[in-house]
Amino acid sequence: MKDKITKLGNEAKLALEKIETMQELNDIKIKYLGKKSELSNVLKDMASLSKEERPIIGSLANKIRKEIEEKISEIEAKLAKKELEAKLIRESIDVTLPSTKIKTGSKHPVNRVIEEIEDLFVSMGYTVEAGPELETDRFCFELLNLPQGHPARDMQDSFYITDEYLLRTQTSAVQARTMLANEEKTPIRMICPRKNI
Repeated sequence: MKDKITKLGNEAKLALEKIETMQELNDIKIKYLGKKSELSNVLKDMASLSKEERPIIGSLANKIRKEIEEKISEIEAKLAKKELEAKLIRESIDVTLPSTKIKTGSKHPVNRVIEEIEDLFVSMGYTVEAGPELETDRFCFELLNLPQGHPARDMQDSFYITDEYLLRTQTSAVQARTMLANEEKTPIRMICPRKNI
């Protein structure tokens, strides 16, 4: 049995010297160290040995197993390094080459229509006004003549952040801001589009 284990160790070492890929290494690993490997089969037969022979054969088998494992680890590290180097060469980038055009997205169709309408109104003398999305109760309701008990002020119809601030419920709040900002008291020609998509 001692000769058989030594022979298996030598076979494994010879086989490991010829390894060139990870797949071959895994096959050798299974063949010599797996549950159904020849070394495991030899160790199963240890029950038939005498008490004096068992420790000798056991230590020899463990020594051979350890040598094979160390050799496999060593080869695995070399192959991993080799594969990484090959991958780096394969995936290297020549920074001197001209860049390729990056395909970008396009504007949403609704945004295009909004911009066309804005351009049309601007060509007729209107201005495009915008206001904050987070608005005060004063601009959303009070300046638009919506009294305290009005249904539009209910919690289920408006998104209140605090008692005073809420998400802008309508573009009319921007109109109120624009009218207050108009100190010259000249006629106002403005549009206020909804938030873009």
